[in-house]
Amino acid sequence: RTPQRVATMRARLRLLVTSVSSAMALQAPRVCVIGAGAAGLCAARRCLERGLSVSIFEQKPALGGVWRYEKGGVMYRDLVSNLPKEVMCFNPEEPFPSDFNSYVTHAQVHTYLQSYAEKHQISDLIRFDCQVSRVQRLHNGWKVFAKDAEQGEAEMGDFDGVFVCSGHFDKPSLPMLPGLQRLVDEVGVETKEIRAKDGRLPLLVHSRAYDSPEIFANKRVLVIGARASGTDVGREIATQAQEVSIVDKAREASERKTDVVTVRPLITSATVQENTSVLLAFADGSSTEVDCVVFATGYDYDYDFVDEDDVPLETEDRRVFPLYLQLFHADYPSLMFLGIPHSVVPFPLFDLQARLGVKYLLEGEGSGLPPPAKMREEIDRIDQERRAAGKRDKDAHYMGDKQWRYDMELLKLIRMSREGRVEWQPEDRPFLEWLHIARQMYEDGGKRRANWPGAPDDYRRLEYRIVGRTWHVFSADGELLTTGEGLDPDIGLDEAVEIIARLEDDAQPVVEDSAVAK
Repeated sequence: RTPQRVATMRARLRLLVTSVSSAMALQAPRVCVIGAGAAGLCAARRCLERGLSVSIFEQKPALGGVWRYEKGGVMYRDLVSNLPKEVMCFNPEEPFPSDFNSYVTHAQVHTYLQSYAEKHQISDLIRFDCQVSRVQRLHNGWKVFAKDAEQGEAEMGDFDGVFVCSGHFDKPSLPMLPGLQRLVDEVGVETKEIRAKDGRLPLLVHSRAYDSPEIFANKRVLVIGARASGTDVGREIATQAQEVSIVDKAREASERKTDVVTVRPLITSATVQENTSVLLAFADGSSTEVDCVVFATGYDYDYDFVDEDDVPLETEDRRVFPLYLQLFHADYPSLMFLGIPHSVVPFPLFDLQARLGVKYLLEGEGSGLPPPAKMREEIDRIDQERRAAGKRDKDAHYMGDKQWRYDMELLKLIRMSREGRVEWQPEDRPFLEWLHIARQMYEDGGKRRANWPGAPDDYRRLEYRIVGRTWHVFSADGELLTTGEGLDPDIGLDEAVEIIARLEDDAQPVVEDSAVAK
């Protein structure tokens, strides 16, 4: 062979490789990811590792979603997670920095997400300040429109799949409350930012507008709701306020908890006093006058960019319908909604949902998922069972203790072969070992929280550690409080899955506005 002939052969080989690579790129499914928060970044990462073409649209000027703090945003200034970082990471291969405390600030979570995006080369794929305005169904895919301040609405392209990762902590929920509804209709509720005018606060605000407690100095305040945000917001306000009353439907009797905080029964009436305060009467006959009422009543799901003329989608009463596995639109499964379940450990759940969603885009019905008609049948069956058990539609996305069974259902579908067999991979064992410990830590942390609203958050000073197959909890001064064990190394993965998925009890659902944010 002459050097010239060898050079020619090498050139032809390079051309062939380039042609094959180009063809593969052209055939790779195109995916739109709406939102660059934790769920959107995770979806993008899982798409990229399987060779999909990804476009990410984020309405804010930077990534992070609710974890990116800004004045007037959803996140409040001093928020600290109510889950330890050892539980919060996407998976054991993506841990939080070891020098962070177990209970991390919103800034530390944002740093974690920025590092995650850099590690997986996601940032350059995000189009910032670009709000998706319309998702329109095509014969075999989706057309996406978005708008920005400069160009208005414009077509962003056609896609084979859409991951909706826009979150559900933005549209305040203001439920019909006996005794208060007339006042809400007359006065209105501030939902963006709390500002004092001539020393007076708005009479009614939603916790979405809350940022810090100083503005409540020497004020009398009522907080409605005592789940995650109501408890935290009530506790913070109590450091500055003259008096804090807290109302939650789960509590019927008045009970003074501190010199400042009183838990009160349900409201029976509310009357504005000279446009400066609200006089409240309660079910036990007591009354109090307050300068401000804070609604810590959570958020509604809102996906107004989905064209409902083409794609049926209901979001009333905090229920997104019709979703199969709380993820896939039952009629058009290539439209996927990440992060719908609440009262969960969110990041690992996002990761499993994203992995299954990518598998569906690549394999279709060969992914182990049923056809759309069967998805509808399964949704109807679950709805009928829930209603027969006397549970509300608004609890459709509540998980709590059932999240672990859900996680395992997703993992088994991820590992399902075309022949219908679950085929475990070597990396599944360390993941299951970590998730088993994560569940124990999650349950331990829940037991350590005070069970009344506005309570001190001493549990956030605890430190959790994972050492091999054991985990430990230490007090703020280093005292060992608890030690737990991981999975038996001799058991098989099928048994490990059953152990993790086992329900400890059939806890009654409660509507919580967030596990980690207001």
